[in-house]
Amino acid sequence: MDNSLVVDKDTNDEKIVLSIKNLYKSFGSKQVLHDVSFDVKAGEIFGLLGPNGSGKTTTIKLALGLLNINRGSVEICGYNISTQFEKAIRNVGAIIENPEMYKRLTGRQNLMQYCRMYDDINTETLEWAIDSVGLRDRIDEKIANYSLGMRQRLGIAQALLHSPKILILDEPTNGLDPEGIKQFRDFLIYLAHERGIAVIISSHMLAELDSLCDRVGVINSGRIVGIQTMEEIRHYGDDSVSYKLVVDNAELAIEFFLEKEIKYQNVAENTFNISLSDEQADTLIVDLVGRGINVKAFSPIEKTLEDAFIQIVAESGGSKI
Repeated sequence: MDNSLVVDKDTNDEKIVLSIKNLYKSFGSKQVLHDVSFDVKAGEIFGLLGPNGSGKTTTIKLALGLLNINRGSVEICGYNISTQFEKAIRNVGAIIENPEMYKRLTGRQNLMQYCRMYDDINTETLEWAIDSVGLRDRIDEKIANYSLGMRQRLGIAQALLHSPKILILDEPTNGLDPEGIKQFRDFLIYLAHERGIAVIISSHMLAELDSLCDRVGVINSGRIVGIQTMEEIRHYGDDSVSYKLVVDNAELAIEFFLEKEIKYQNVAENTFNISLSDEQADTLIVDLVGRGINVKAFSPIEKTLEDAFIQIVAESGGSKI
């Protein structure tokens, strides 16, 4: 394997590879971005989430130099995208929307066309990229015969050919079946956590990002309204923790909840979702048994990325996706 693809992750854990500071963008009289700022570190998967029209794609296009910045700055590996474009963009691989291909050429021929843009992409790197995205058996077929998911994977291979420090993907799982999505997710985790590449994903597929991202930034109405680690997301806004409780007597349990002013939802026969403070959780089982209510199951319910996203957007005065 080409050693140029290997990153010493120990030296990159806290290295900022993308820095967006105080970014503003307007189209005519319409202000689209307002003071957007965030950093992305080497070796992490960062999700950029927001309702439709919130500014996700505009932010990415500004970061890639595809749109002019009204105010603010973007630095990639220390290079300013506006004044040092070639040096900055050399560190980035990206797919924005659907990857464009020469349909009359094969997958390999398409990648070879891209290789000609650089002086330092060797055959070993090309073959690694093909294997990495699982296209070895179809790489010599014409693009016209590829499914959308296969084209998406070929686009990823192309984006990796020049060994970028950052991989930026806009809705990357479009056209992939469930098995392809899992393989793709595992591959991105490998690139970030094992090779130290920063992966930035803009997506509305919250369930997929829930098990993928290390951090997420929520953008709404052109403003960053929250940046959280996944651990922080799962406890976002919690004055209490939600639990799943299964008992042998629902009627007695409801009487107990009402007396103790415990919020509850009866989700199935004898099964409840309840919200408790730490103090209430510590004594709940003893209190229920003392009332003659047998507890069959009691476990915390982790907040999902979708739960936190909806709460963050609602608190910022926005709408759902």
